[in-house]
Amino acid sequence: MSKPTLVIVPGAWQMPVVWDAFRVAVKEAGYPPSIYVALPTIEGTGTPLPGLADDVVAVCNVLDPFIEQVKEVVLLCHFPGGVIGSNAAQSLLDLLCGSPLPWMKLRDRVSGDPGMFPQIGFNDLSPEDRARWAEEATHTSAALFAAPSGYEPGHCPFLSKPNEMLKALQSVV
Repeated sequence: MSKPTLVIVPGAWQMPVVWDAFRVAVKEAGYPPSIYVALPTIEGTGTPLPGLADDVVAVCNVLDPFIEQVKEVVLLCHFPGGVIGSNAAQSLLDLLCGSPLPWMKLRDRVSGDPGMFPQIGFNDLSPEDRARWAEEATHTSAALFAAPSGYEPGHCPFLSKPNEMLKALQSVV
């Protein structure tokens, strides 16, 4: 039986490079090359800035060919990719008690406070890796955080424990 293709729905501020090591591990484990969904809300520059609906369309556009060809696919979603991947019903800001967290710099784009973001966004990594991955972070459209969601997502196991994440994936696929 063939293995499914993994479709990665990234989290806010994440460029594809943060998934590179995990994607290599997945490929070496015999899976087809994984697909990273380029979300319009990440590093968007057009106005108005894109929101959840735009990201959902981007994920659907990646999934459509698999559905049409009746091929297996597994979504790997990282905060707020879980919100996007699930297309949930309650506001992400409602999960955050109606307001952004203190480390979020909120305007039309949301970025992490440079003094707090490495510890908040990558707290399960070494100090060196925190700094490295914080440097790779970018901005995300604030409109994404105002959209419906009812799920609480996880965080960065693809960086802190890529082999354990792969084993967990293999146990369910």
